[in-house]
Parts: sequence; C-alpha cells; structure tokens
Amino acid sequence: MRSEFIIDVVSHLASPISVVFNNVFDTAFPASQSVGRLCPIFKGGDEHDLDNYCGITVGTVLSKLYATVLERRISGWAEEHGIRADGQAGLT
Repeated sequence: MRSEFIIDVVSHLASPISVVFNNVFDTAFPASQSVGRLCPIFKGGDEHDLDNYCGITVGTVLSKLYATVLERRISGWAEEHGIRADGQAGLT
C-alpha cells in the first residue's frame, strides 16, 4: 500500500486501522508485516569501507504507522510514570 493512498483516504481508514492496531496491541504483530529491506546509506569517505554506511530498513507503510503509534504510546506511558530519562531521545 502506497503512503499517498493512505493520505488520500485517511478519514475513511482511521477507524478500521484503529481497530486493527488495538487488536494487535492485545495479541501480537503479524510476522508477515515484520519484514523489511535493509538499505545501506553512504555517509561519506571511502566507499569500500563498510563503516562509512548506515543501514535503514524500508518496510510497509502500515508497519511504519504501527511503529509510530506504538512509540507514542510507550513514550507517553514512560513520561507519565517518570521512567524516561530527561536526556533520552531517539529517532522518530
């Protein structure tokens, strides 16, 4: 599913996706959606030195959306309970 499609129909998909994500929170994330493609991104320097690359994983749009929702839930819970370090940050 392309991200442009989701943006165009978000008002129609929000409720069904919410139901699916809430069910996943209660069970488990489907293994079929846990697959991604690892892409090396060149940072600079010698192109033959593997240390000059960082890897990113490209997965499905729904997997990324789920990860974003999960991160926000966990971060909110951790901050509410005072267990997240003041300086703690991550990629979002």
